[in-house]
Amino acid sequence: MDLLLCRHGIPVVGEIKAKTDVSMFVALIQALAYAVELSSKSQRQRLERTYKELTDIKRPVEIYLIYEESNEAPVLLQEAQEITDAVMKEATCSAILGQIAFLSCRVQNCEPIFTCAHLSKSEPDNQ
Repeated sequence: MDLLLCRHGIPVVGEIKAKTDVSMFVALIQALAYAVELSSKSQRQRLERTYKELTDIKRPVEIYLIYEESNEAPVLLQEAQEITDAVMKEATCSAILGQIAFLSCRVQNCEPIFTCAHLSKSEPDNQ
């Protein structure tokens, strides 16, 4: 896991892929594996004890797949986005995953600027 973030008290698994990395599909698989690991009761309790910012650990984990913005899309980006759309429609996933966001990043004046390129959310009826 490249990053463990917090959004409104919810744990967020962050995977960062540089232009030279393999593919967004690999990033997705890695992030899904980490999200499943963090979903167990014992891991959630450990997160709560260790990171006071994570105040809403009962809510599903979120995933941010972050990649460098460039003239060429990362390898398998569109396919990974299609997979996340399908995964997030599955009722069994809504207990573990709240959303998966694909964030492109560029640096301007030494500051990172993130743009949400794609967002897949779990179905409201499944939560």
